[in-house]
Amino acid sequence: MTAERKFLLIDIVTLVICAVAVIFVQIRGIEIPQEDAAMLLRYSEHFAEGEGIVWNIGEHPVDGATDFLFMIMVGLLAKTGFTVQVAARVLTLICHFITVVAVYLFLRYWRVSRNVASLASALIIVGPARYYVAAYFGTTTFALFGLLAWGVLLTMIIEDDTRWHHIFSILCLIVGLIRPEGTFLALFMTLALIYNLGLKKAKPVLTSMLIILGLVGGSYLIWRKVYFGYFLPNPFFIKGGFEFENLTASVVRTACLTFPLIAATPILLWFKKTRSQTIILLFPVIGFTVIFAFMSNQMNFVSRFQYILLPITVVSMSLIVWTLKDEISVSISKRFASPLFSISVSSWILIFFACWYGYFFSYKFTHDSTYDVGKMLSKYNNGNYTLATTEAGLISLYSGWKSIDAYGLNDQWIAHNGGIDEGYLDRYKPQVILMHGSYRPLDDWSFQGDDPWPSMLKVLQKYAIDNNYTLAAAHGISPQSVHYYYVRNDFPESEKIITKIQNMQYFKLGEMKPSINFALLQHH
Repeated sequence: MTAERKFLLIDIVTLVICAVAVIFVQIRGIEIPQEDAAMLLRYSEHFAEGEGIVWNIGEHPVDGATDFLFMIMVGLLAKTGFTVQVAARVLTLICHFITVVAVYLFLRYWRVSRNVASLASALIIVGPARYYVAAYFGTTTFALFGLLAWGVLLTMIIEDDTRWHHIFSILCLIVGLIRPEGTFLALFMTLALIYNLGLKKAKPVLTSMLIILGLVGGSYLIWRKVYFGYFLPNPFFIKGGFEFENLTASVVRTACLTFPLIAATPILLWFKKTRSQTIILLFPVIGFTVIFAFMSNQMNFVSRFQYILLPITVVSMSLIVWTLKDEISVSISKRFASPLFSISVSSWILIFFACWYGYFFSYKFTHDSTYDVGKMLSKYNNGNYTLATTEAGLISLYSGWKSIDAYGLNDQWIAHNGGIDEGYLDRYKPQVILMHGSYRPLDDWSFQGDDPWPSMLKVLQKYAIDNNYTLAAAHGISPQSVHYYYVRNDFPESEKIITKIQNMQYFKLGEMKPSINFALLQHH
């Protein structure tokens, strides 16, 4: 083994060990998915069981998962015997570790120094990816394939050779299949390539993209229309539409993820040597940030929607900075040549980024008792009981009951008919209704405006009152945010379920202490 390969192996092993240490410190003891991740896992579970891509077994297919290919990958892995929770955790872990190594290998392939390549990978390690893995989100899978596509693109630019065009096109297809906005990311990457190489040189890439994305991607869209009835995932009909607030949130989140790396662009644009490379990076960064003006910032857990821009920015900026090494004065270059000085500078940079990400992307995981209620309800799962809920993740996944997602993210009828109504509820006659809203006397439930959330709550509560449901609990720390549990009185286990919900030590997501049952307080 040559010395270069030996050092390569040592660096990779060291980076992986560090990544493993950081991740496992974060995920230790966290075995319950985040609310929104649990929705995807329900689809994966049904897919693994051979029921298709459905929210409720036996009903029409619906794509509420959004991370389509990730959901399929988790389902396929679960078919081997894993639970969907373990499958998701294993997949996201592997993708994160590969991302860390890929950043290093790309930079070393482009002849960037070991020190810079190692530091770049370390920035990924201390970034917010550990939170996505802990929460069971597929963010690291999306980030990995986005990074691979970007790395292949930069390789074609650096080598002035488009022989990697088929690999690039396939990776772009995968990115688009994982998440819909990945298609736009692939478009911005392709525009960056055309800008650098010119239309004539980029022709093989465009041809490959048209064939692979056109034929395979086009066939996929036709299949979606036939299978689901719609081209777009169901949540887009709830959360879609331009909002200036969405754009502002996306800009802030991207800036926090990539700063101060992206803050150096004015300086790098000034240097002729790095101007082109910097403009290339701005194509995906600006483009991908702007498209989220058309998508709600809801469920953007620790900026997971924009996270893919972090590894892309890290590899690009590392390459750009290394390109400027000859611009540094001879005296400074000699100092940088000192291993001790280099290690010191790298350590301070790493500490800065660790503190930066720790400040802007810290998240305190807390217990969510919708999981406990779901586990309790699973004991009464006979295949005929239905749950109507505004919190459609954990309670739906762990109860196994047929579930009406009252907000419509996982219900095509609600998403395409302007919201839920009492007639739709009466089709199912749900045994349990869970709704998240402020607590108020039952005769004073009124709302102003057209906000779909309070309108939905009004429908749910009116249905429960009109049909003589029992208010088992209204759990919350304050009256401004409670979980209502209404239980129907005409099925065999209703009294047992009411008693268990009333007596449960209840924690709401984000709260560190047990909730108060305001329904019991009012009763007494």
